[in-house]
Amino acid sequence: MLSEDYFLSIIRIAFGSILFVKVFFSIKCFDFHWAHISKKERYVLKYLLIALTFLSVCLTLGLFTFYVSLLIFLLFVYLWYKSTFYALEDIYFYGMIVYIVLLSPDRISFDQLFNIPTYKLSLSNTPIPHILLILHTTITFYSGAIEKISSNMWRKGLEVYNFFVFPSNRNFSLKFFSNKK
Repeated sequence: MLSEDYFLSIIRIAFGSILFVKVFFSIKCFDFHWAHISKKERYVLKYLLIALTFLSVCLTLGLFTFYVSLLIFLLFVYLWYKSTFYALEDIYFYGMIVYIVLLSPDRISFDQLFNIPTYKLSLSNTPIPHILLILHTTITFYSGAIEKISSNMWRKGLEVYNFFVFPSNRNFSLKFFSNKK
């Protein structure tokens, strides 16, 4: 039977892969995310995004797991602090990056394969990283629910309607939903 370390490494691999896809599409949509910044800053941010892409591959492979996850956290915070567009997925990415930094799961990794010396925080042997991830997710859902309760558009049922009406949100006809009250 597989131990918890294997499952945490699988989570790290999955998260690193998803982070790679997110950063890849962020590069493709660079003008949308960082529309308000100067040309000089754009130049720097593009290179930081490329570095983040490379680091996400290193995280997926488990190469210098702790240090890479710490660098990813710092770059992610800086890049999305400068971003014009900030979404709910970014909030979840913050929580997962902190989780990975605190745990540094490296059971399935190049670190283990090549006997590279690794570093782990002393918190990685406690339930604190798991508790923090659960609290982060819970607080995010709770704040989203409070926002929806206080929003007139959600209370009137128009938010879901608007989602179906906007062409950017659909790939096929949703007239059945958008023609109903």
